[in-house]
Amino acid sequence: MNKYSLMRVVSKRDTILSVKKDRILSMDITESLFQALTLFGLGMTFVFSFLGLLMIAVKLMAKYIPADKPVVNNRASNKKAAAATATTSTSEINPQLIAAITTAVQQYRKIEAA
Repeated sequence: MNKYSLMRVVSKRDTILSVKKDRILSMDITESLFQALTLFGLGMTFVFSFLGLLMIAVKLMAKYIPADKPVVNNRASNKKAAAATATTSTSEINPQLIAAITTAVQQYRKIEAA
């Protein structure tokens, strides 16, 4: 390759780059808005479809995968139930406890009213 052919190649490349640069700079507002709306539409479509698929997956999992049942300690629950029924059935409510609660409520209302 001689010196003049090299200059022709470089000159041709610079011309192509300047044409592309002018094309980008001369992009008018309608083309910019169209490109922006296209990207906006594609992004919103992607997000909407992803969230839709996520909802479907969650609903299917809720339908076909059973929920964990809580572990119940039968011995402890039986003791608590027996103690609760024995306490309420065999004894009355302590009148001193009722008097203490009534006094506390009256004092609270006096403080709040002031």
